[in-house]
Amino acid sequence: MCLSQEPELLDLVKAGSIRLESNPRSNIVCGIIKNIKDLNLDLLLNYGVLVSINSDDPAMWNRGSLSETILDTCIEYGYYM
Repeated sequence: MCLSQEPELLDLVKAGSIRLESNPRSNIVCGIIKNIKDLNLDLLLNYGVLVSINSDDPAMWNRGSLSETILDTCIEYGYYM
């Protein structure tokens, strides 16, 4: 289920000021998504949902730092020049 496609749940998350934690790199490695854009972070943010981008536990995932994860996310959504 994708939160951005569930209007009632989306309303509850927004109304409850529930922050969503996103770990884009591990989601790709685990096969949950194929691309960072599959998370629909732009839609969630535009709707007013609180979202945080996080790095994964470096001891478990040798997938880069927080700054690399944020950079990857910005590039995917076109916010990097």
